[in-house]
Amino acid sequence: MLRRKIALFVLLPFICLTLLFLTDKALQNFYSAEKQQVFENNFVLPANSSAFYKGPEFSYLAKTNSLGFRGREYPKPKAVNTIRILAVGDSFTFGAGSNEKDIWTTQLEKVLGRRFMEKKVEIFNLGQPGLNPYKYLEIINKYVPLYDPDILLLGIVEGDDIGQLIIYPEKKASLNQKSDNIRKKLLEKIDHSSGIRGGFSGRTVKLGNFLAGMYPFFYSLLTPYKVIDIRSANLSSLKAFINYLGDEEIISIETRISSDLLDLYLSGGLNPNLLSLAVSKPDFFTAFMDENDQKVNYAVEQFTAIINEVDAIAKENGTLPLIIDIPYGLFVSKGHADTLAKMGFRYSESPWLSQQPLSLLQRAASPSGMRIIDNLHYFREKCSDDCFFKYDGHFNGKGNKLLADNLGEILSQYIKNNF
Repeated sequence: MLRRKIALFVLLPFICLTLLFLTDKALQNFYSAEKQQVFENNFVLPANSSAFYKGPEFSYLAKTNSLGFRGREYPKPKAVNTIRILAVGDSFTFGAGSNEKDIWTTQLEKVLGRRFMEKKVEIFNLGQPGLNPYKYLEIINKYVPLYDPDILLLGIVEGDDIGQLIIYPEKKASLNQKSDNIRKKLLEKIDHSSGIRGGFSGRTVKLGNFLAGMYPFFYSLLTPYKVIDIRSANLSSLKAFINYLGDEEIISIETRISSDLLDLYLSGGLNPNLLSLAVSKPDFFTAFMDENDQKVNYAVEQFTAIINEVDAIAKENGTLPLIIDIPYGLFVSKGHADTLAKMGFRYSESPWLSQQPLSLLQRAASPSGMRIIDNLHYFREKCSDDCFFKYDGHFNGKGNKLLADNLGEILSQYIKNNF
């Protein structure tokens, strides 16, 4: 009798877990529930997904609709008496670091809605992290005919978008014994940081992943969105970057990046993409300012061709196309420029005083005649060093609001004059 009780006591947890597993499977079939999505890229969400990002500078919830863009579902038929606006861009338009209500597109929709209460104003946010001007063109070519917008806003980030079009010559590989030692030391520091984060919180994450795999239906009731630790995601990517970098670039990490900022990189506190750019293309954000550089002129030609195609697509569909100058901290204040220098980037002259970000847009838009909305001067007037996240570089709450306010003033005139 005692043996039976002991055996039942031992088997009871297994029996309960098995019944729970079978119940979960049955409920999945009944409710057509799916397992929690596995993201190939933690920073580019698939369609119909949600993620809560926890990082050193910000935490925010991001949800995507059935198209894979942020925000609500976008109806195809445009209702009568509606002003429809499509906003296309990268992570600055997507709203990295900000909750839905704080993104400049969301705030702009409310600003315009209050000014034109007799009409319905709707703004569709088609921004996605990591896009470049060629991808903007693809999105515009696909969604402008589909959604029939009245206005198209093409968000161009100063220095960044043109930087992605500049083709840098490949560097010749060189062997250097010193780089092996530096690479090993950097990887050891990354592993140490990962190990620290792999303590109690790391075991909790592993347990959560196990439960999500075994009981996806019940787990989805408790956790409606995936929680992404930005530090852990950064460390994973950083390790791959360190292994990929050439010897010369590895050596430059210790000479070009300040020690306190390098510690932030190696602890997962900074975007590893910035480290990769800083050591491989240190002039990435300001290279376009050298108008005599052949590779810069070629990139401007490509940019101009893209703008021409965007303009043609918009006009063919009866849409008013506008280029939105998206300010970048380097060109707004010396404080942000100094931070980027400590992160490993270099620049000449004083970019925070330069007019070249706008001159570039004017040069590229001149053949098509596309109009440009200047936000740089407004930011220089209203911002000190408090409109962007210090290290991440995206808009914080104030930056999003300033952009929405300035665009609201200017677009109100466009709407009055054209609609």
